[in-house]
Amino acid sequence: MLVSRTIQIAQVQRSWLGQNTMPQVRSSDSCLISPRHFSLLLAILSALVVLGCGKQTGPVAQEQSNLSWLGSKYGMFVGSHRGRTPKSIDEFKKFVEKKTKAAELERLKVKDVNELFISPRDGKPFKMVNHAKLPPLVGGQPPPIVFYEEVGHDGKRSIAYLGGNTQTIENSALQSLLPAEGR
Repeated sequence: MLVSRTIQIAQVQRSWLGQNTMPQVRSSDSCLISPRHFSLLLAILSALVVLGCGKQTGPVAQEQSNLSWLGSKYGMFVGSHRGRTPKSIDEFKKFVEKKTKAAELERLKVKDVNELFISPRDGKPFKMVNHAKLPPLVGGQPPPIVFYEEVGHDGKRSIAYLGGNTQTIENSALQSLLPAEGR
């Protein structure tokens, strides 16, 4: 359980300006934090912020964004077609063109809908998994895969699940995740 209390500054024992030491802070429970512990805590928090702010950029991030968009639009297609999956990539592409606004394309950093369907990592069109009928969702299991990279990069391929979650997996793992009719 996360501690919901925050430390309240109740007493500063030394003046920051008058001495070369950091202030000692007391919490509401009279727990004294020494300047040394305060400095250590501050250093750890700073390191965590710096490490936590590093995120992937470039083609991998763009590709994940494209796949996520396609995965969520696939779910919208199924929902608006009473559970029916797209018969072809062309049918799905027409649906995405109709449902995607210019401002959304700009936010996704693509020129047009066609660019959403191309992997920036391998330059090939994403493959759509042909589900005759979507399998039932099982608790604790990921939803079905709906798109994947044809070639990928460095022995790995990115995939999109129904609903928009994405993942990068080893090439060898992809076949075991695809349904027999989608391979």
